[in-house]
Amino acid sequence: MDMPAKIATRPFWFPADLEWESLPNQFRIAVDEIICPLYQTLVLDEADPVARAAGTTLTFLTCLELAEQIQLGKGLANANAVSDSFAKQFNRLLNVVEQKGKVQASIIRWRDHKAREASLGLSYSNIRDLVDRCTSSTLHLTEDEEWNQANAIPNGPNV
Repeated sequence: MDMPAKIATRPFWFPADLEWESLPNQFRIAVDEIICPLYQTLVLDEADPVARAAGTTLTFLTCLELAEQIQLGKGLANANAVSDSFAKQFNRLLNVVEQKGKVQASIIRWRDHKAREASLGLSYSNIRDLVDRCTSSTLHLTEDEEWNQANAIPNGPNV
């Protein structure tokens, strides 16, 4: 059975032939309420391709984080909280959370950068146009500068 119809868009890493009902109920709820809205906001609604790429990574890491949390919860329920495998799972979760924090910080820096550009009226195309104009135009000399060039003494003044 496919994903419920109420979810309009799901991230691309969920295969089209995924047996949705075979997934744990907690995970399906987390995807419905957290992953899909996050994916919609950070990827599908985002115009900037750099931000979209970072949004995809953040959404995927959040999905991994939720899956790890569900597995850890099962370990707690089975009183395996002190086992080596539980400790390994917990360390894996902490690693995912750490990487997710780095991606979040990158998204924030990128958005701040784009906001500063916008507030200054800068964009790549504006800067490129300015550089093109500066490098392709000839300098216009004032009449005094033209006279000085025309009457310049090649080796300096003769005294």
